[in-house]
Amino acid sequence: MNTRHVFKVLPDTAIVTDQFGYIIDFNHCEPFAGMKKGQHIRKYIHMELEENDCELQIGGRYYNLRITHIMEGSVYTACIFYLIDITQIRLVIKENKRRQEELLRLNKELTRVNRDLRDYAEQIEILTDYYGQMQLAKEIHDGDGHAITVLHTISQMCRKLIGKDRERYTSLILQGQEICSERHRGQNKTFRSITEGLSYFVVGKLFDIDLSIRGDEPQWAAGYADMLVSVCEEAYHNTLNHSLAEKFFIKASFEAEWVRLVLCDDGRCHGSFKKGFGLSAIEENVYMAGGTAEFTANEGEGFLIDIKLKAEGNDENSKSIDSR
Repeated sequence: MNTRHVFKVLPDTAIVTDQFGYIIDFNHCEPFAGMKKGQHIRKYIHMELEENDCELQIGGRYYNLRITHIMEGSVYTACIFYLIDITQIRLVIKENKRRQEELLRLNKELTRVNRDLRDYAEQIEILTDYYGQMQLAKEIHDGDGHAITVLHTISQMCRKLIGKDRERYTSLILQGQEICSERHRGQNKTFRSITEGLSYFVVGKLFDIDLSIRGDEPQWAAGYADMLVSVCEEAYHNTLNHSLAEKFFIKASFEAEWVRLVLCDDGRCHGSFKKGFGLSAIEENVYMAGGTAEFTANEGEGFLIDIKLKAEGNDENSKSIDSR
């Protein structure tokens, strides 16, 4: 294999010029289309001939340029330019740089997400603690709070009856003692049906409760009995505390796919009302049971609570409740 053949099969572009920079020979034309012998190298490579081992960008590709000077004795006679295609290397370097930048961005994002997660965890801890406090307050409000309200009312009535109506006075004292005993024992009666719960609830109250029940109670409704009795308890004590009513009304209506409970009194509302802890608890309990609770307080009329529950998955029948 002679030197000429080796020159032709070099993988990289090699250009031979004389000492003045005019092309004498080249092995192939990449990256120079139309290269001709006898033309000056600067027509294709715009640089000083003394530069060496530098990087060029030609036609969208990258080349590393190396220059070898040919000397005969001490006389400079020719020059060889080697153009080594480093495009793939540059692309790999560029891709690595992009990935490093992306990794840096993801690390920053991960740091931010971890920080947010810590903040969310702290918020959840605060909300959990708050929810526990609210549940405790609700239990106190629903149980001990109601008992205290009744005892306070009994005490006020006893002050008026002492020395005047001994029989009524004694009855109220015994009722107050029973309330205290029940709270001390922590008894919470569980009802097998809404009808049983409502019938139990109306007994022994400080003023009359008018209970009316229409229709046959569906079997699926029994699971809501305790919740609805608790709602009646809250509504009754609101009437006891905040109105001049003389009577409390409970109207229960049953159909196969829905239950409706209307609670009202014969008091006289004045101005607008705001939902306090008790009414909000009623709304939340009914909502959690999949039902709705509406409150009405028209000027000069009693306060009304309208509760609607439907069998699970029956949206059509829920529409018929509003028309009744």
